[in-house]
Amino acid sequence: MQSKLPPREAWKLIKPYWVSSEKRSALLALVVLVAIVASGTAFNAWSTTFTRDFYNAIDKRNQAEFTRLVAMSVLVFGAAALIFAVDAWLKMWLAFRWRRSLTEWLSTRWLSNNAFYRLERNQSADNPDQRLAEDVRLFTDNTLDLGLSFLRNVGQLGFFGYLLWSTAGSISFGPITIPGYLFFVAVGYGILETGAVHWAGHKIAAITMEQQRAEADFRFALAQQREAAEQIALYQGAEVERTRLRRLFAAIGGNWALLMQHTKRLNLTSTLIGGYVTFIPIIAVSPKLFSGELNLGDMMQSIAVFGTTAHSVAWFANSYSKLAHWSGVTRRLIGLNQSLDEVEPAGIKVQAHERTSVTADGLRLALPDGVPLTAPDQLSFEPGQRWLVKGPSGVGKSTFLRSVAGLWPFGSGAVNIPAGARLMFLPQKSYVPPGALKEALTYPAAADSVDDAACEQLLRDCRLPELVTCLHESSRWGHRLSGGEQQRLAIARALLAKPGFLFLDEATSALDPAAEAALYTLLIERLPHTAIISVAHRTTLETFHPHTLELSSARPLAQA
Repeated sequence: MQSKLPPREAWKLIKPYWVSSEKRSALLALVVLVAIVASGTAFNAWSTTFTRDFYNAIDKRNQAEFTRLVAMSVLVFGAAALIFAVDAWLKMWLAFRWRRSLTEWLSTRWLSNNAFYRLERNQSADNPDQRLAEDVRLFTDNTLDLGLSFLRNVGQLGFFGYLLWSTAGSISFGPITIPGYLFFVAVGYGILETGAVHWAGHKIAAITMEQQRAEADFRFALAQQREAAEQIALYQGAEVERTRLRRLFAAIGGNWALLMQHTKRLNLTSTLIGGYVTFIPIIAVSPKLFSGELNLGDMMQSIAVFGTTAHSVAWFANSYSKLAHWSGVTRRLIGLNQSLDEVEPAGIKVQAHERTSVTADGLRLALPDGVPLTAPDQLSFEPGQRWLVKGPSGVGKSTFLRSVAGLWPFGSGAVNIPAGARLMFLPQKSYVPPGALKEALTYPAAADSVDDAACEQLLRDCRLPELVTCLHESSRWGHRLSGGEQQRLAIARALLAKPGFLFLDEATSALDPAAEAALYTLLIERLPHTAIISVAHRTTLETFHPHTLELSSARPLAQA
């Protein structure tokens, strides 16, 4: 866990939107918001003068002045209400556009070069979905809110600090005279409050970051249980899942108790110190009040100006909870961004070459910790050839396909792919996205790239006639279709895509031998120029693959 928030890494998250194609509208909105902040400072300045004159009018029983000030306040407060309503609307508008831009930027990085797969494979960033969906929103909202709050605070500190200095006068202690003494009291009080609040709440940022992680783990477990509802029900695993949820929620509760403890200490400290901010200026100006140097209106103005100045000096203390929460969220986004920047280890190279075959030179596969798996070494898959990849369980057959796909860098050697070749990989359990069946059938191509008649015929050819009328029906097909139906749908995808090289990893394991034979016959007939490379344990597939690649373990016997 990071102990400090690196400003340079935070800037990497802030910068993209403000230099994007939307920068003009964004900067214009920001200028308007800053102008509203300035008008807010002017309103507060007017308010202190109004407070002085209002109480002086009461003190002097001046009804005409009192009536004039009341009428003026109605107009000013009405205008202020309109301005502040625009301020709230514009902040929401800008925050959402910033969130949309940052979400697009991070999700593009997440989905580029299979980074999303690398993060899951290496477990280098927990719950990226939570970070993209929730943390980005909190980051943009809080950054904008805190940034404008800080600007407002700087304006108030400059104006009210000067006003307090000029109106407070001086105070003498024997031969020593202190000009603008009330200003120094306000600054000292603000510094004291900041130091005390930091002491009380400096651990909240790290605890908040941990809370975000624990909450995300709990939500992810719920999502997993929803996706695997049938498997859990068949295993009768409800009680086990309930226990897992309790454990995850216990982690939330334990961290929440820490957050409560430190928040209590923070609130106690800030409330205790902040509660005296009204009495300190009264005590400080009381000698002048009782001596007649100050009237009631001047005293009320001094109290208001003192409070604003002390509050401005103690801005970090007053915003500590928000800053701690912002820090925790920002650290999580920085962690995600840094994980996306990680470079794959220099192991297996996947490169293009001018030949028409997929080849391997000195290919050796290993686990991430360096333990060897298998060594296919030299091989060549020519267009139109059909290969069966065999070997004992755990030898690395699926890992071999991952290395060809460029998803597994661990090991050594090179995989050479024909320039411009189309490779397609069918895993044992294919991804079936929710939505219209046609979108699932043509995935990852666009649904409108294939006409309905071709899709309907393909469903019949792949023994899915019952789905022909469902082509434009939307559903969660990954749950609705059986394992065998999903595998037949994946074969239909391959027939649509017509790749130059088709790799199947136990892609027909859920089918009976007759259905499997029919689909392989269909592949061979429809894709005569496609190299078909199948990973399988069934001997029935040997009939369809004239060539065999036998993989054996490269591990020492003691580790096998």
